[in-house]
Amino acid sequence: MINKIFYTIVLTTLMTFIYTFEVKAQCGDELTDVCHAKLGNARFIRSFPVQHTERSAGSPRVYKFEVILNRGTTYRIFSCNDKTKPGQVIISLYRGDQLIATTYDINTERHFPHIEYPVGMSGRYHLHFYFEGDKEGCAVGMLSTVN
Repeated sequence: MINKIFYTIVLTTLMTFIYTFEVKAQCGDELTDVCHAKLGNARFIRSFPVQHTERSAGSPRVYKFEVILNRGTTYRIFSCNDKTKPGQVIISLYRGDQLIATTYDINTERHFPHIEYPVGMSGRYHLHFYFEGDKEGCAVGMLSTVN
């Protein structure tokens, strides 16, 4: 009897995990196709799917990714948002603790379509993704090089 209860709990937990993973993957897969169409003259490097459920309290949830950028290369970082969700993703590029560029100007409350950054020093950089106002959202960020 205890084995049946244990297996039922494990199976339910596993199914919940798989279902949650599939929902996030679908959101990212659909938007990834849209973002690939926006590459233009840029060469795709990597995508960053992010999905967020709205929270009413606390600091905003930040999704952090580490990337290696090479000196002498110009990178373009942009995103595609799920239009059915209220959250607008904001991307920030950091080197260590130093903010280098962002897609949002807090003073004017203006969103920019992308970050285009010519790298002067090779090394580790960090991309931070978060949703304005900590609202529910789904987005895919794209890292590409500009030809």
